[in-house]
Parts: sequence; C-alpha cells; structure tokens
Amino acid sequence: MMRHTCRLRGDSWQAGFGGLDRPKSARSVDIQLFAQPAPRPVERRRYLEVLMRSSLPVAACLTLLAACSHNVPQHKSSGPDAKIEGAKPIELENNAGLVSGIVTYPGGDRVDWKLIELPAGKRGRLDLAMSWKTPRPGLQLMFDVFDEFNTPIVLKPTATRRSREASIDSARGKYFVRVYAKRRGDAGQYKMRVEFHEQTVAPPPPEPDIPLPPVLAEVPRPVCPKFNVEDDTCKKVCDPTAPAGWPGCPPGSGPGGAPPPKCPVFNTQDPTCKSVCDPTAPPNWPGCPKAPPPPPVTVRITKIDVVGSTTAIVIATGSDQKVTAQWTAILVDSTGHAVPNGAIKITRINKTSMLGTVGLISGTVSANPYVKLTPPTP
Repeated sequence: MMRHTCRLRGDSWQAGFGGLDRPKSARSVDIQLFAQPAPRPVERRRYLEVLMRSSLPVAACLTLLAACSHNVPQHKSSGPDAKIEGAKPIELENNAGLVSGIVTYPGGDRVDWKLIELPAGKRGRLDLAMSWKTPRPGLQLMFDVFDEFNTPIVLKPTATRRSREASIDSARGKYFVRVYAKRRGDAGQYKMRVEFHEQTVAPPPPEPDIPLPPVLAEVPRPVCPKFNVEDDTCKKVCDPTAPAGWPGCPPGSGPGGAPPPKCPVFNTQDPTCKSVCDPTAPPNWPGCPKAPPPPPVTVRITKIDVVGSTTAIVIATGSDQKVTAQWTAILVDSTGHAVPNGAIKITRINKTSMLGTVGLISGTVSANPYVKLTPPTP
C-alpha cells in the first residue's frame, strides 16, 4: 500500500471534512492519502460527502504532492563529473576498460561524464556496452557519445530492457560518454565496458628470391677497358677525354664529343635558352618546371545555419592559406569519405574563413562536420 502525506494550514479546514474537528492546539495537520481499494457501499457515501465538501484542500494537496516529486534539481548531489569538463577517465588495460556507477534523477545526481582516450596514432573500432539495475521495473538509463570537438556521434545502438550497446568505426583520439537517467523518476546502478579493436595493416609481401644468372663459359675481350688513343678498340668510343675530331665522337663536336654550348648567356630572344631555367627567367618560362599544385586539405566546419532549402556553413580556412573560389569543396565524414550529395558551393572567401552552401539538412552536416578542399587541375 502506498502512502502520501500532505500538510494543510490555516483556514483550509473551513471547507469542512464532515464530522472531523480541527485540533485546538495544532495550527496545521497532516492528511495521509492511501492507494487502497474503494470503500464499502455504506462507507462510500460518507467518503464521497467528505471528498465533495473538501474538494479545494484535497486538490491543493494532490497538486503539492505532484510538484514535490519533481522539485529535486537534477545536479543537486552531483560531483564534478556532472559536466563534460569533469569527465572521469576510463583507464584502458589491453585496450579494454570497465567502470560502474549510479545515476539518479530523484537523488539529484542525474549525469555521469566519462572520458575515453584511445592510444595515440591508433585507429579502429570502439565498442561500448552498458547494463544496469534499477530499484523497480520500467526505469531507464541511457548513454550518448561526443568526440573531442564536442560533436555528437551518430550511433546505431542495440538495446534491451536493461542494456545498451553501440560501436564506433574508425575511432581515434578522445571521446566523451554521457551516462544519464532518462526521465525524472529514473535511477539505477550501471556498469559500462569499453573495448578498442585496433585496425591492423598487413605487411608487404616479401621480395621474390631471384637466383643469379649462370656464369658464362667464356667472356669476350672488353672493348677499350681504359681510354687510350693508342688502343685501336677505343677509336669507336667517345670518351670525355677524347680530343676534338676523335672518330668515335659525333662530327662537329668539341673535345670529348661535347655538343656546342647552349645559351651561354641567358637571353629570352635566344631559342637555345627556352630549355634553360635561369634565375632571371620571367614567370611561366618554358625552361622552368611548373610548381606542383598544393595537396587537398580537410578542414572543420565552425558554424551551421539553415537558409531556406539549403544549409549555410562557415569553413575554418581562407585566402591566407592560398584557397581560392576555384577550389572544389565537398562534405566528408570523419574517415575522409565523401557524403552523398555533399557538394559545397563557395560563396565568399575571407582571410581566415570561407562561406558556402550545401543542399543537405543541418543534422547531416552536424554529423559530418568536415570539408575536403581540392585545388583546380593546372
């Protein structure tokens, strides 16, 4: 049997409770309401008469009862881990960790924040599994996950009445987990297990073992092993030390068969200088190699606004980073893969930021807050 107590003060007795008399020495009285079966027929009439004549005090009491059960602030008894800045680390040993705790909305400790820091430079799948026990059936606990930039991670959890599991693919860096009681009356004791499965890269295949060729039975005599004008076999060899007009060097060549010098003094009017890159050469001179285009860059979205049927975004890069309106911009996820229909139209470029629009809803952009910028092909 459940019992509630409501205290009535002052003139609330004037509405009358049948034959009940107000205590002379008391300025207030407690009314105890019981959740019990309806009274018997004879008592029911008396019960209804009392209830009708006292409708105002009883209604006020029930209103106070309803309010009293929800007036506890959700963080009244919480510690520093009620906020993300005070998140408690989950220590990983052999890439696994286990924590437990209690969250209670009625008790004023609704939220526990946890911090997961994955091994530096590692990437893989992060599995989270939470189970809980509640003081009575029907109560629910939940958890959600945020990355190190405080961006919510979109999860596809598997849930039962008293457990919840989720995985994050290509996880890296830091993650914050918020464990909380879902509704005002929820409370429970939870256990959370975290496992990190690192992605392994297969080693390259071994180099093939190629046997040495067989030794030849007879090696012919080498031709001009060392240049010597007295060696007849050297007459068909153009050695750098050969004299001018040597038969082994091309006709008209200089000493050692060297070709005539090209562009002895740089001059843009000299055709032989077109293949020479001189420090004084003008821009885009054919003899100078073209500078390679800068590599693509991936930057973060700093602001999201909805404008009509499109989503306006602010990207954290600009003209100071040599980005122009001719660059191609596309929305990508945390693994660098392009988001379908994520082409971005650049509308303005500032020194440190740029503006653009994308034909996706803001929720999709928030879940994938990265932009890949690719320079134009030269």
